[in-house]
Amino acid sequence: MKNTLAIILPLVLLYTYSCNTSTGQKLNGQKFGLEFIELCIDSTLRIDPGTSAHIFYVDFSKVNSIDSNAIHTYLVLHKSIRTANLDSLFKNDSMWTKYGYFNIPVIRFEKITTKGADSIIVETSKHKASDGSNGVEIILIRSGNGFKCLSSGMTWIS
Repeated sequence: MKNTLAIILPLVLLYTYSCNTSTGQKLNGQKFGLEFIELCIDSTLRIDPGTSAHIFYVDFSKVNSIDSNAIHTYLVLHKSIRTANLDSLFKNDSMWTKYGYFNIPVIRFEKITTKGADSIIVETSKHKASDGSNGVEIILIRSGNGFKCLSSGMTWIS
């Protein structure tokens, strides 16, 4: 009985945890999506300011849950910011291939995970050089009709 409980309990806990986590949900609405993008980018830029700049590229290619109208609006409001595909830049950007350095840093949305209706975990990365890149985890919690940043921190650095 004790061995059975030792096997079943971890499986139940794993299943319960998995049931509270879902990915790929649409971040509804252009207004919410715009505020979400701004909050995540601002939180990413605050981490390791030495690799940040006023002009940067943003890569949304790994996530499909952000409203496309929100992305378009963000780019219209922030005219100096462009979208880019980081994987393509790694292969084709002449500064990167020659020196391991980007003239313009790249922020990539890596993963968005919702936990119930009250929290979202966002993983981003910021790349400036082969020895000047980092990963960021941003935890957002519901606040009224929107979300606020509970915490953000570096998860890796190169």
